Amino acid sequence: MNFIEKIRNKAKQNLKTIVLPEGEEPRMIEAAAFLKKENLVTPILLGNPESISAKAAELNTNLSDVQIIDPSSAKETEQFAEDYFELRKHKGITREDAATTVKDPLFFGAFMLRKGMV
Repeated sequence: MNFIEKIRNKAKQNLKTIVLPEGEEPRMIEAAAFLKKENLVTPILLGNPESISAKAAELNTNLSDVQIIDPSSAKETEQFAEDYFELRKHKGITREDAATTVKDPLFFGAFMLRKGMV
């Protein structure tokens, strides 16, 4: 068994969930499909579901088992915005700024990590 096979076997035995915040990028779409197919991790793509699905179709990539979350409308967005506001209000951020900021997939993904979701 070579080094890569050992890593793959370890990953399959201890399945983790990862977030890919650049979910509308073709490489991320293909990576998510590959990782799910190989059962190495449980990937979550962030972005507009319609856009991601359209790009996956163009790439002939199956995302049927991959979770897609839209940060602009996810149920967690409001709580993440409130948490971000509390963290940064001493620096002058407003609730409105916080609400806008956490809709960015990179910030949303960071909050998913912060909350232990991934």
